[in-house]
Amino acid sequence: MSSNSDDASLDEPKNKNFVDEIPNELLLVIFSCGAQSTDGTAFSFRVCTVCQRWRSLAINNAYLWTSLTIDTAIPPLSTLQVPLSYFSTIFPKEALVLERSSNLDVDITIANSLGSPKYTPKHFEFLSTLLSTHARHIRTLDVHVEHAISASKLCSRLHRVALPRLQKFHLISDYTFEDLFDHEDEDYDPFCSTHMLEYSHEDNIPTSVDLQQWSTSKYPTLTDVACAGIPLEWGLFSPSNLRTLCLRSGIQRAPSMEILRGILFNSMNTLESLELADIINWADPSDLHPAKARLTLPRVHTLIIGNRTPNEVRFAVQAFAFPTLRNLTIKCPLGGPESDIFVSLIRYLPLDELHKLKFPVTCFRETVLPDPDLVKEGNIAEDSLPLMLQFIRRLTSLHTLELMCFCDTAELDCSWCSLFLRLMNYPVTDLKDERNGALNLFGLQRLSIKADGHMSPEALSFLRKRLELGTVNGEYVGPVFEKLTLSLWSRIQWQEEDQSFLNDVTLAKEQSIVFF
Repeated sequence: MSSNSDDASLDEPKNKNFVDEIPNELLLVIFSCGAQSTDGTAFSFRVCTVCQRWRSLAINNAYLWTSLTIDTAIPPLSTLQVPLSYFSTIFPKEALVLERSSNLDVDITIANSLGSPKYTPKHFEFLSTLLSTHARHIRTLDVHVEHAISASKLCSRLHRVALPRLQKFHLISDYTFEDLFDHEDEDYDPFCSTHMLEYSHEDNIPTSVDLQQWSTSKYPTLTDVACAGIPLEWGLFSPSNLRTLCLRSGIQRAPSMEILRGILFNSMNTLESLELADIINWADPSDLHPAKARLTLPRVHTLIIGNRTPNEVRFAVQAFAFPTLRNLTIKCPLGGPESDIFVSLIRYLPLDELHKLKFPVTCFRETVLPDPDLVKEGNIAEDSLPLMLQFIRRLTSLHTLELMCFCDTAELDCSWCSLFLRLMNYPVTDLKDERNGALNLFGLQRLSIKADGHMSPEALSFLRKRLELGTVNGEYVGPVFEKLTLSLWSRIQWQEEDQSFLNDVTLAKEQSIVFF
C-alpha cells in the first residue's frame, strides 16, 4: 500500500500553478474588471509586469487602455526645451496608453487642480499636442486645473481639430477671476478668451444656424458640457443639442442675456440638466426687458442656479421657463422673508411640481407672523400671507428637501428669526383635514438639515415643535420621514435632554446625525 501511494505522489506535478491554466478569454475578462475598478491605468501597467503571457495579452487588448488619468506625476522640467511634437518624451506613459487604445473610444481625466503637483503652461502645451493627435477617438475629456492659463494652453491646439466621438467635455478652473490667475507665462493675457468649442470662421458674425451647423460637424455626439472659471468667447460658443450644460463664470466675463439666450436656444429641445452660476450679468438688467418673451426649455428637469446674489436667480427664472422642472438647487441665500426673489419663484416656477429642493436658509430679522389657526381656517387670503409662507405652501409635491441653515451675522438673535423652519410647521388650509392637523410639507420623505452654531438649536426646536404638533393623546400620529439627516455644530454645549431627544426622534424611519 505504501509503495502505491509513493508512486501516485511521484506522478503529480510539483508546485502546480493553477493560474497558468486560466484560459486567455477568462484572463481578458478579469483584466477588464480590474481596469474598470481602478482610476487611471495603473492596473493595466501592473498586469504587464506579471509574466510574458500576461504582458502580451494586456498590450494587445485595446479595451484595457481606454481610460487615462493624468494627475500627479510631473515630468522633469529639464527636458521641456524639446519641440512640442516630442510629446512622448514628456508624457511617455500617457502617449503609450493612447497608442495602445488603438481606435477605441477613450476617456481622459486631467486633474491638476489646487493642491496638486503643479504643471507649467508648457506641460499643458505638450498635452494639447498629444490630445490633438488622438482627437478622433476621445469620448470624454474631463479637465480640472488650478488656473485658467492652464486651460488656455491645453486648448491651444485641441480647439483646431474635430472631435467626432466626444460626448462629454468638462473644463474647470479653480480660480474664476482674472486677478487671481497666475501670470507665470509672460505671453499669457488674462483678458483673452480661452478658445474651445467655438465657431472659428472669422469672416462673419455667426447666426444660431451657423453655430448649430458648426457643432454638428465638429462635435456631432457631444451632449454633456461643463465650463467653470474659464474666460470663453461666449458669442462663439457653439455646442448644440446638449442634454447637460453647466456654465460657471464670473460677473466680469459673464455673457449678455441675449447671448445666453442664444446658447440655450441651440439646445432648447434637448437640454435636461442646467446649471447657471455667476453667468448672469445681474448688474446690468437692460437685457431683461419685460417685452422680451421668455425662452422655454421644455425638457429641463434639473436646475442649479445662483451663487452670490438672489438677483442671479431672479433674472434666470424671469428669462427662462422650465415647465417640467422637478429638481431645483439654489446656491445663494434667498434674502429677507419678504424679498422679491420669492415673488419671482412663486410667479415663474412650477413649485407645485417640484420633487427635490436644495437651498441655503439664512437667518432673517423678525417679521410679524400670522396666527396659525387663522391660516388653517382659511381666514387669511393667500396673497396676504408672508411671501416665504406662500412659497412653502406651494411645495405640495416635494419629497426631498435639503437645507443649509446658517446665520449671516452674529448680531442676530436666532431664537426669533429662523423663520423658514418655523413656517414649515404651519398648518395647511384644509377645512376637511383628515390628516390629524396636517402641516406644511406633510408629504416630505427625506429631510436633510445642515446647521451652523447659531442655527443648530433652531433645527432641534423645529423638530420638537413638529413632534408636538403631530402628537395626539401622547402618541405621535403625524407624518413620518423615510430618512432624516442632521449635520449639527459640535461646539455647542448640548444639554442631556437634547442628546436624548436626538437619540430617539420618532419623526423618521431612518436617521443619521453628524456633529461637525
